[in-house]
Amino acid sequence: MRSLRSEERTITVPHIPVHGGDYEHTLAVSGVYHDVQLSYEAMAVQQIFVPMLETRRFEICEFSLANYLTLRAAGEKWLTAVPVFPMRAFRHGLASTRKDSTLESLDALAGKRVGVDDYSMTAAVWFRGLLQEDYGLDPRSITWVTRSKQRFPFPPGARVEKTESPLEDLLCDGAIDAMLGFALKDARLPAHQRRLRG
Repeated sequence: MRSLRSEERTITVPHIPVHGGDYEHTLAVSGVYHDVQLSYEAMAVQQIFVPMLETRRFEICEFSLANYLTLRAAGEKWLTAVPVFPMRAFRHGLASTRKDSTLESLDALAGKRVGVDDYSMTAAVWFRGLLQEDYGLDPRSITWVTRSKQRFPFPPGARVEKTESPLEDLLCDGAIDAMLGFALKDARLPAHQRRLRG
């Protein structure tokens, strides 16, 4: 709670933290609205989504659209969505491969091994839809390599392998052909030392 003083009276307003990604356009959300104090707390979204699924940790937070739809389809009603989309990105550039790879187009991913952090994450769901709609590529023709701990079970027919190894290392070592990823370590290296490309 926070007290706001005026000449006439002291008003105590409830304080509600809002947790979301570190986006420039959301940092200014903090303020008093209709006698409610909001404070925006930027976090890595991976540190939001899993605790929300496992323990319902936050009262208000950014959340995975694909995961929300999965919950609702399963009859879960403990989470209510508000139609605000703080993260918007052009997903065609989400895939990375090695500089020496022969892959030149997304339709060449058929029969390949592609790393993805979480099979159910919105970016991966969107990317699989992109492959099917724009390239006529059945996502089931790809072997998806992902972390051992996943948010949801895999759907029937999905070709998925779990790994304990970092996906970026697997890509650099040639164990997978491409990966869907954000903020790759390789991108922080000087240009002449980078081993990956989009």
